Amino acid sequence: MATKWGICSAGKISNDFLVALETLPAQDHQVVAVAARDLKQARDFAQIRKIPKAYGSYEALANDPDIDVIYVGVLHTVHRDVVLMFLEHKKNVLCEKPLAMNSDEVRELTSAARKVLVILLYQDIPSCMWCPTSIIVNGKETKFPLPHSTKPMHFTNSTGLSYEAEHVRQCLLKGLKESPIMSLKDSELLSNIMDEVRGQLGVKFHQDKKLNI
Repeated sequence: MATKWGICSAGKISNDFLVALETLPAQDHQVVAVAARDLKQARDFAQIRKIPKAYGSYEALANDPDIDVIYVGVLHTVHRDVVLMFLEHKKNVLCEKPLAMNSDEVRELTSAARKVLVILLYQDIPSCMWCPTSIIVNGKETKFPLPHSTKPMHFTNSTGLSYEAEHVRQCLLKGLKESPIMSLKDSELLSNIMDEVRGQLGVKFHQDKKLNI
């Protein structure tokens, strides 16, 4: 049975994620709906990509009972609000990087995720390492060849997003509550590191009101 995806936002990264999905077996991954803040934009996006349903609000996507997991590709400044809304509707979530603006927001999301039955949060790697094709850890190299696609994409190596999409499917099939590769605790640790780096550089966001940065 195919994993049924909902796409939150009709922007550039959502386009690339769909291109990546198309490199995977069609019987395993199916996009059933897309949502944008503007209904016409959602409908245009859906028509071009042959997506059955289009919504003019993210809440409508959250209320769709046919969706197994939602890919969140909205601007990172609103990740906290949008992802939290999906979690409150008990939807599985694959969130584009970064998960949230700071560690307070990340902990808010991971706390909400732990309260529902099955949820996935995924924080991708920094954009300077966008979909790497090779990673060396402790002297051991693991290669991730890029799936081929002739369709236009907006970001480097975007077909590599197929790896995380398939990982989400495998987690759902196994009934896991979070990714064993990128756990909720790992997301919290990464956000703490990023806060420390920003603090040392003097970079502040308006979402940092509670943080001593």
